[in-house]
Amino acid sequence: MSNKKEEFIFIVNPMAGKQDSDKVVERIHKACRKRGFTYRIIKTEHPKHATKIVKSLPKKGLVIFAVGGDGTMNEVLQGIIKTDNLMGIVPNGTGNDFYASLAKLKDKLPKVDVGVFNHKHYFLNYVGMGFTTETTAAVFKKYRKKWIPKQMRFTLAIINTLATFKPLRIKFNIHGVTKEEHSTVIVAANGQRFGGEYFIAPEADIQDGQMDICFVDAMNVRTLVPLISSVKTGEHVKNPNVHMRKTDHIKISCDKKVSFDVDGELLDGQKIDVKILKGAQQFYNDTSLIKEIING
Repeated sequence: MSNKKEEFIFIVNPMAGKQDSDKVVERIHKACRKRGFTYRIIKTEHPKHATKIVKSLPKKGLVIFAVGGDGTMNEVLQGIIKTDNLMGIVPNGTGNDFYASLAKLKDKLPKVDVGVFNHKHYFLNYVGMGFTTETTAAVFKKYRKKWIPKQMRFTLAIINTLATFKPLRIKFNIHGVTKEEHSTVIVAANGQRFGGEYFIAPEADIQDGQMDICFVDAMNVRTLVPLISSVKTGEHVKNPNVHMRKTDHIKISCDKKVSFDVDGELLDGQKIDVKILKGAQQFYNDTSLIKEIING
């Protein structure tokens, strides 16, 4: 790919950021001018705006960067999928979980797997339900306040959820086989990490055409707390109450309406259908460019 023939679009979420977005924008200007890029910077103004922006752009000849967190990334994905444009990520959010997996790839233009939730909503990192989703909901509803340090929000939300959560009764179908479970956590992971530091699927590979499904049996608080801590190192997979499976398609139904967490976006319903599309999105993965923009 010739940089001179491509136009670079940076879609910046000014509300996201472990750094001030204006400083990031200054570094984008500097890095692009240094490389002789043709580029534009567009700031989002409201939720879902990134998707609208991307859908208004040409369907080929662009490298479109999501500049923000996993939410900004997911919005850009909804617009860019099924086009011939390349996607990039400038990780300036709280967790930047999917980028942690992407940055490990050595290929500068890798094709990575994309998940599809209920036939219409695309994702890159994971779909979750149960305890982890209730924790994410608590982050957004109670702990997303400026005076609470970002690195503390997920931990505080975990403590809150431990006091109120009840395991889910589910039926799931993998490869045509249906089973019933009483579960605390169900996560369909494309990437390895979520919550900024929790390696829910340490063996996940964003290029293998499969999801790593993590089921956690119904557990009481006394046994759940040490298990949560072990997720930070990926050691939870050795726990007899944790079951890992690989598949490209899973269907799950619940006995009541529940919340689902799709790359940090909260949705709800009683049934989900999750598929993986192998190599469905090509990325522009120039780590030297990203480091220059993030670190200066």
